[in-house]
Amino acid sequence: MLDVLEKFNKPGYEELAKMINEWILVSKRKGEGFQVVLPNYYFETQNGFPLDSIVENIGDVLEEIDLQNFVGSQRYFLYNLAYSKKEDPKFESLNTLYDIVAHELSAYGRPFEGVLGIDITEWVTLEETGSMKFRAFLEFMAALDDITVAVFIDRANNSNLTRKAFNNIAAYARLEKVRIVLDNAEGAERILKEKLSSLGFQVDDKANKLLIEHLGDILSIPGNESYETLRLIAQELVYIKCKEEENFSTTLTADDIDKYFRGQDWIEAFKIKKKTYRLGLLGE
Repeated sequence: MLDVLEKFNKPGYEELAKMINEWILVSKRKGEGFQVVLPNYYFETQNGFPLDSIVENIGDVLEEIDLQNFVGSQRYFLYNLAYSKKEDPKFESLNTLYDIVAHELSAYGRPFEGVLGIDITEWVTLEETGSMKFRAFLEFMAALDDITVAVFIDRANNSNLTRKAFNNIAAYARLEKVRIVLDNAEGAERILKEKLSSLGFQVDDKANKLLIEHLGDILSIPGNESYETLRLIAQELVYIKCKEEENFSTTLTADDIDKYFRGQDWIEAFKIKKKTYRLGLLGE
């Protein structure tokens, strides 16, 4: 369990670590003559976070502290609930989920008990979490409420759409929101420096303030992919630095940082994407 907490001891994971620490406290009180049923969870997150391993890790923790029963072929299952168009009256993605839970995950004639992670991003993005089909899905999940911990995963990266979806789901289940979002520029700077260090580069201390400023701009763009975006930035910074014909150094200066964030095609594409998000379907 300490290993899991260590994994979550980094920028963007603060609320997830808080959730686990709350579970540990609850588990210590479980033996006082009463029963505890966990709520379901709404993970507001971004692309770039390893959701499969996150769901697996929380399953490991719940088993270790004995706060959730586990029955079936595995402790957790992660599923993408694909949007069902009008031409799909049978709602195939829900039927598939039902078959998986009822048959593939069950064991010895007993229903699946564990952690069920459902990615609902398409439904959130299209503002369909109030539709009849999505309500049918929520009724199915409500039937599992006492034996599973449901984790609804939303990667839409839009606060207005998230609020609507959360409220629609909360009408059917006890629900707590957990934000797994990299939105702190100082935290992003730390992660970027770690990734640069792994590539053999470092940032001049005089460039810190400028780097934080530029990373703040990147994190404000709805299309950014958190840790994955930082990985790509680190790789590109190193590549561009290595192309210099004169005065090569493995230390990135303020000039290097400013030149990169103000003049590279990839960063400019991000800025265009920001405008698209704000004016298009995902606009706030």
